[in-house]
Parts: sequence; C-alpha cells; structure tokens
Amino acid sequence: MKVLPFNIPVAHDKTVIVQEEILSHFYPHLHRHEEIQITLIQKGVGTLVVGNKVHNVKANEVYVIGANMPHVFKSAPSNFEDDNKEKIIVLTIFFNPKGKLSTLFDLPELNNIHSFLTNNYSGFRIPPHAFSDIAGRMLSIRYTSQLERLLQFFELLKSLYALTNLSPLSPDNDINVDVDYDLKRMNNICSYITNHYNEDITLDSIAAQAYMTPPSFCRYFKKHTRITFIAFLNEVRINEVCKGLTSGLYDSVSDVALNCGFTNVTNFNRVFKSIVGKSPSLYMRSYRN
Repeated sequence: MKVLPFNIPVAHDKTVIVQEEILSHFYPHLHRHEEIQITLIQKGVGTLVVGNKVHNVKANEVYVIGANMPHVFKSAPSNFEDDNKEKIIVLTIFFNPKGKLSTLFDLPELNNIHSFLTNNYSGFRIPPHAFSDIAGRMLSIRYTSQLERLLQFFELLKSLYALTNLSPLSPDNDINVDVDYDLKRMNNICSYITNHYNEDITLDSIAAQAYMTPPSFCRYFKKHTRITFIAFLNEVRINEVCKGLTSGLYDSVSDVALNCGFTNVTNFNRVFKSIVGKSPSLYMRSYRN
C-alpha cells in the first residue's frame, strides 16, 4: 500500500496537540507524520498496522506510535454495515520532539526520556497493568490548556519512561523517510499557505499551486489532513492572530485580523471563537491574567 504523507492540523499556540474523535470507523489510509502519537482507544475494535506488523486492537488500550512510522487503524468489518450504530471513540496526543519541543528535549534533565523515545522508535502498546495510569493522564490533559497542558504532558512522558519490558510494534521495520512526490506536494501547499496567509488565497489559486482542479484539490487536501482547506487556512490565520494580539504591536483587534488575512470582522470573530473557544477580548483578558 502507498503511504500517505500526513499533516497534523495547525493548533494555535500549542506544542502538544490533543485530538478527540467520534467516528463511524477509523481513518482508512496508511499514513505517516513527523509527530509521535499516543492513542487511547475508548471505544471500538479492529486492527492496527504499523510498518510490517499487524496487531488486534480493542477498547481500553493505549498505543504509542513512533515518528514517521507508516501506520493505519483498520475498523472491524461490522463498522461498515448499513445498520451499524457502533462508534469509534479515540483520544490522540501528538507531539514532535524535533519541532517546537526540541529545545526542551535537548535539556540534560530530559536525556533519559529522549533516549527512551529514540530506542522505542517504532512504538509500543501500553501494558495492561499501566493502562489506568496512562489513560487517566491522557484524559486529564484533554481538559487543560497552555502551561498546565505542557506540565501534565511531561508527567505523562515520565510515566511512559517508567515502563519496562516493552515489545516494539514493528521490531524489524526499516523506516523509509525518503521524500516522495506526494510529500513534496503537500509540503509545497502548506508552505504556500503559511507564507501567504495574510493574502486573499482563493480555492482556485491554491489549487493552481498544486496543479490540480479545485474539486480534486479539495479531495486531495482533506485526505492528507482530515480537514478542509478553509479550516486549515483559518487555523493558520488564527494562530498568527493570537501571536499578534499578545505582541502589543497593534492598536486594535480588527487591525490584527486584517493583517492576518481576515477581511470581515464579523466572520473573524466567529472563526476565532470556533477555534480558540472564546472571543478575542476574553482571550486577551485570560492572557493578561
């Protein structure tokens, strides 16, 4: 199977991304990404393919999957039946030790954890005796933000580091991280968006950057990110808005919004609240406090 390059959607002012999903079935495409992921299966059954190994999965299990490891969770056949009402519920934490967290992982105090993640590069399943502890920490992180999220994340890493006798998910896998055509194209698309977010990026113009028709581009982009192009663009813009609001360089919120590509203040306020969870004024009040 072809391995899709996958881009984790941008999260404003976060280095640890928490994603909770309630679906009729797992995302069906074999893919890889730079981030390490920790996935809690709250509900659902199926199989997990990592590298060249297959594992049965069920509810109340946690899997750590290494960076750039080709993987896919595959739902049980019953999930695709017309009368099926069962849902897949998963909570996943994504983090990239070589991204924004790299300076922290370079600290001498984190050498052991860094080595632990490197030595377990393909990932592992959390042993049953440690499930309650790890799952509880993951669920706690879901409800935190900013500094508290980061602190609880490192407590989670500390608990992972304490685990012993772990079996790798794909012990003999030769990780192929060669940049293929799809990966180049996705990187070009994302680079274009992050470099031109403050301009009027239309669907036609971004599709032309990928040498695709708009409908084909929409399908392609969502397949590789699991969100729409507009949602991704809004995430990038709101991320920049948050930086602008806390920089003190602008006279008003509307100035920041216009500088980050929003042309309509009403639409900006709606998008900001949908992504951040609060209005720009409440966000600034929380920041000052």
